[in-house]
This record gives sequence, structure tokens and C-alpha cells, in this order.
Amino acid sequence: MGCIMEYVNKDLCKKCGGYCCKKSGCDYGVDNFDIVTLNKVLEVLNSGKASIVAALFFKTNSSGAEYISPFLYLRARNINRDKVDLLSMKTTCSLLKSDGCSLTLEERPKGGVNLIPDSIECYPLEDPFKIVDEWKKYQHILAKAVMKLTGKSVNEKLSEDIENLVYDVQIQHFDHVAVRERIEILSLIKELVRVCPEECSRGLQRAKKDKLVITKRWFLKSSFILSLPYTFLIVLSLDLI
Repeated sequence: MGCIMEYVNKDLCKKCGGYCCKKSGCDYGVDNFDIVTLNKVLEVLNSGKASIVAALFFKTNSSGAEYISPFLYLRARNINRDKVDLLSMKTTCSLLKSDGCSLTLEERPKGGVNLIPDSIECYPLEDPFKIVDEWKKYQHILAKAVMKLTGKSVNEKLSEDIENLVYDVQIQHFDHVAVRERIEILSLIKELVRVCPEECSRGLQRAKKDKLVITKRWFLKSSFILSLPYTFLIVLSLDLI
């Protein structure tokens, strides 16, 4: 007789302390809900347990220009994040408690159920991107929710979020942001600087105006340069300071 798959182990979760959950909430699948309509999505968002987020795909059009194609889906609400959170540094899941997820297995986002507890590290039972891809048929509904909640189109909201992301990184607004997320955001920042220079420039200039960005001269002389790769990367890439 084969081993029984263990989806919940509170003792392991307590020992782990929520390594994955402290980085971000997990993804909802379409079948987490009995129906997916605009009203249902708004109801879920208003409950405080989820946000509309976006996976970003960098593409090239026929003229060779790069652009971002956002793919919308629902994720468990992270601490200090809004109903619409297309792009930001991920923070600790708001559903995380001292002994693990506050939701029952039946209530839990599909991405969380997909994480199998292990004494070394949790692992996904199936490809997590398959869960995100379930939202492919519902992009128009999520886009309508973005418009209703923010008054902006998806691209307008994403442009705003890119600017705010750069601003937050510049001022080192790292509340509830795991060290792993601070490191991993670097690769995305590099892409954004190349593809969305105007948004990145605005975020940087806002931080500079607020006198929260350290000058390039200070960076080049500072012994702390290695501990602040985020700002250094953007400053040199945009050459604005």
C-alpha cells in the first residue's frame, strides 16, 4: 500500500516558520471558486483575502520594440497590499499565523494546497504555473475589476505600479519584504529599466525629490555599496544622478 499524501502538517509548518509564506501569499486557482464572474471577483477582493496580481511577460512587436504583456490572476492578499496589486515587492501573506495558514485545507488557495510539507522544504505537487494559467479565460473579467476598483486600465495601473516599485526600492521600503524577495526583484528591475524607462525615471525622480536617494558620488565612495545593490543598479542604469 502506497504512502498517503500529507497536505497539512501543522508541526512542520510551526518549525519552518512559514519560509514560503513570509515571501508571498500563494495563488488561487479558478476552481477555488464555484463561479468566476465580475461580482464574484469583487466579493472575493472585498473579503480582504485576495488581490488581483499580474505575471509579466516581456515580448517584442513586429517593429522590434519591447513591451510588457500582463497576465492577471488572483493571489492571497499580502500584508500592506491592496485589492489590485499588479506589481510590487511581495510581502508576507496576510493569512499566515504562528502555526501555519489560518485557512482550512478546503478554503486554502490552490497554490497553497499544491505545496506539500516536508521536513527539509515544501515542494509543489504540480507545476505552479498551471494553476496561474487557469485564469486565461477570465482576463476580461479581471481587467473589468481593475477598472472598477481603480478607475484605470490594466496598462495604466501597471505603469503606476512600475513607478511605485522603483520608488519603494529606492527608499528601501522593505517592511515585511523577505530578503529572498529583495534579491530576486533585481532581475525584474533590470528588465523594467530597459523596457519601461519613463516609469522607472519617474519613480527615481520622486525619490530624489523627497531627498531619499543617496547620490552616485556617495555610492562610489561608500563601504555599504554591496549591501545596497537595488538603488545602485537603477541609478547607474538610468544615469539620472
